[in-house]
Amino acid sequence: MIVVYIFVFLVPLIFILSGILLRVYPPKYDGMYGYRSRRAYTNEDTWQYAQKCATTFLCIISTVLLVATIVILLLYGDVLFRGPDSFPIRQQVRALAILLAQTVVILLIYPYTEIRLIIKFGKHVFKQN
Repeated sequence: MIVVYIFVFLVPLIFILSGILLRVYPPKYDGMYGYRSRRAYTNEDTWQYAQKCATTFLCIISTVLLVATIVILLLYGDVLFRGPDSFPIRQQVRALAILLAQTVVILLIYPYTEIRLIIKFGKHVFKQN
């Protein structure tokens, strides 16, 4: 059971670290990693802006997730501080719900970055090659 709680903390920590690394070592335009979408690949400017937006969002939202996870577990995480209770399935469901919520929130990077690209560069920034 404690392994699930470790993963609950690891998810936001890994994303915070990823965001920082992507900020310090931004991906190249033809790179294998980074925020990749058709709109981001339009040109060098859209690529750089997409990387900046995605990494900023990733760092901020991951920090919020980490703080929220700590608060939730301090308020409701009986197993961490008082030992296993008589309903261990509740603890597992709670931890899995936190992991699911973290995953859903992290997936918001795509619409957030795409909306920011549309606002800055317009709706039709695609170039035909």
